[in-house]
Amino acid sequence: MLNHGEDVVKVKSSDPQSRSSSFTEEVKIGYIEFQNGSRIIAFSSNPYAMAVDGGDVGLDEFAKHPNAKLLWQTVQARVTWAGDIAVWSSHDGEDTLFNQFAQQARATCSAGALACGSAGHPCPAVPSLSAPSIRQSTNPSSQRRP
Repeated sequence: MLNHGEDVVKVKSSDPQSRSSSFTEEVKIGYIEFQNGSRIIAFSSNPYAMAVDGGDVGLDEFAKHPNAKLLWQTVQARVTWAGDIAVWSSHDGEDTLFNQFAQQARATCSAGALACGSAGHPCPAVPSLSAPSIRQSTNPSSQRRP
């Protein structure tokens, strides 16, 4: 490890209806930098903070996010630029975007498969902005294990 710490980035604020406002807010981030040039950045789940940087992203407790659809749309640029998206969460009801992804994954992967992407278990389609979907990471180091 080369360096670690916290920093602050300015991002757009959201109004109570989760729409972009003309105001900004400061969001604290944590980071770890490695000697090989790679880094890990821990962002707020604010969708506008997620748009500040690129690379692979993990969305933790996605089902509980108050504006999951905007967060999902924001991280789509990561796929465009060859980043992987990993999503994990405990369920928070049947009316969540995460539950839609889980249902799609169940329908796409055959029964008993431990993970999509393994031999005989193709991954669902790459997500799009208009039709939220799910994509399993193909990078083994970015997959979370129980």
